[in-house]
Amino acid sequence: MAENRPRLIALLARPGTLPFIGIIRGIRSYCGHKRQWRLIRRDPTDEADLEWLAGQGPDGMIVHVGRLGLLNRSLKLAVPAVNTSGRFGPAELTDKHCVTVRIDERAAGAMAARHLLGLGLEHFAVFGTASLYYSVERYEGFRSVLAGKGHTCEAFWADREDPCDLRSNPAQEPPEWVMAGFVDSLPKPCGVLATDPGYADRLCQLAAARKLSVPADVAIIAGHDSDIAAHCAEPSLSAVNLPLEQLGYRAGEALDRLMSDRKPAKYRPLAPLGVRARASTDTLAASDPVVRRAIAFIRRHSLKPCTVSEVLDYAGCSRSYLDRAFRDTLGHTVFAEIRNRQILAAGDMLTATDETVEAVAVACGFSGGMRFSQVFKEAVGQTPSQYRRQFRNRSTS
Repeated sequence: MAENRPRLIALLARPGTLPFIGIIRGIRSYCGHKRQWRLIRRDPTDEADLEWLAGQGPDGMIVHVGRLGLLNRSLKLAVPAVNTSGRFGPAELTDKHCVTVRIDERAAGAMAARHLLGLGLEHFAVFGTASLYYSVERYEGFRSVLAGKGHTCEAFWADREDPCDLRSNPAQEPPEWVMAGFVDSLPKPCGVLATDPGYADRLCQLAAARKLSVPADVAIIAGHDSDIAAHCAEPSLSAVNLPLEQLGYRAGEALDRLMSDRKPAKYRPLAPLGVRARASTDTLAASDPVVRRAIAFIRRHSLKPCTVSEVLDYAGCSRSYLDRAFRDTLGHTVFAEIRNRQILAAGDMLTATDETVEAVAVACGFSGGMRFSQVFKEAVGQTPSQYRRQFRNRSTS
C-alpha cells in the first residue's frame, strides 16, 4: 500500500441499522484522531455490493450484521475484520476470523431492573428473543438483580413457538393474540424489560389495545436506546443508554491494530451509560401515599437538589417513619434516593455540557468537587472525568 494512500475501510451493515449510526460516529472519531481512513458503507445482503467492494481492495472492515450467514459472506473478503454485533455469542464465533468488541449486556439488563425496582414495582417480566445473545444476556442480568431482591420474572421469547419451553426449536414469531395473552396474564402493575426498542413499541401497542395504561399498569423499558423508536412510540420509551459511540471507537482501535499486524488488546465489555427515563416508566407503584408524595417532590426538584428536611416538610411526617417506608418500598433511605437523583443529574451534565467537574458538583447539590468525585465513583464505578471521557469516545482500554 502506498504510504500516502488513505486506508479503505469497509463498513458492512444493512441500510437503516440504527445502532450502527452511533457506532459509525465512534469509528469516525477514532480515525479522525489517529489515522487517515476512507470509510465506505456497503450492504452485506447485496452480492453486487460485495463484489464491487472486493474489487476496490479494502484494507479492513467493520461488520454489524444480524445473521451468521451474512457474517460468513462478509468474511470471504479475507481482510482484517472487527465484529460489533452483539447478536452472536462466543461459541458462535469460535471459527470466525474476526475480532469482536462488546457491550456488557448483563449490566444493561441489571440497570433496567434497578430502574424498575426504583418505581416500587413487585412484578416483572421480560419480552425478548431467545436466539440472540444480547437478548438472553440482558434477561440474565435483569433476572439476577431481581432474584437478589427476592423477586422473580416471567419471560416471553418472541422467536419460540412455545415461549415457556427454551428447548423448542426457533420458529416464526407467534401471532399477535399469543403475545396479547402474555400481556393479559401479567400481574398488574408490572415492570417489563423489552430487550429491543421494537418489542417495547409493540408492547405499548398491545397494552393500548387491551385498555391497559402504560406506565400505570405496565411500565416498559427498552434494553437499548433508539431516539427514533423511543419518540415514535406512544408513550415515549425509557431505555438503557448503551455506549455505541465508544464501541465504534474501540472497533476502530482494534481494526487499526489488526491492519498493523499487531494483536488487539483484550478489551473488557463496555459498561452501559445509564437509563434514559421517559414516559413509559413515569410512575410509582408504592402503596404508601406518603412515599409517593415524597418521591414526586424529589423528582420535581431533581435539577435543584432538595434536602431531607425539605422532603420531610413536604411529606408531613417524621424521618424515622419515612426512612422505614422508603426501605420497605424501595430498599433504601430518603437520603439515598436524593443522592441517586443527584448522581443521575450529574451524569447528564457531564455528558451533555463542558462544565468543569467542580461546577457540576455545585449544580447538583454537592459541597465540592472532591466529595462529588468520591461519591460519584462509589455509585458509578468511575470518576466523573473517566465517565465523561467514556461517553465522548476516548479509548479506555
